[in-house]
Amino acid sequence: MVYNDLKIQIGNNIAACRKRCGLTQAELAEKLDYSDKAVSKWERGLLSPDILLLPKIARLFQRAHLLQNGSLHLYILIILMAVLALLVFALVS
Repeated sequence: MVYNDLKIQIGNNIAACRKRCGLTQAELAEKLDYSDKAVSKWERGLLSPDILLLPKIARLFQRAHLLQNGSLHLYILIILMAVLALLVFALVS
């Protein structure tokens, strides 16, 4: 139950960050070397990105967002999601 809620929250955050950065699912997928179908599944909470991919996603959103308004809020949010995911994974395992 907690893991499913976490997947949905991560997906919602990825979608919100992607939209704030003005990227389509296809553009995000291309930058991450994944398919747009994978990004769609992440955003709908059907799958979660690999935990090792989260820092790359954070850096991508940070660069895109910094170009828009100089804020680090999205970067911090993604890093916190990664830490939370690691903690939940450790508890479930």
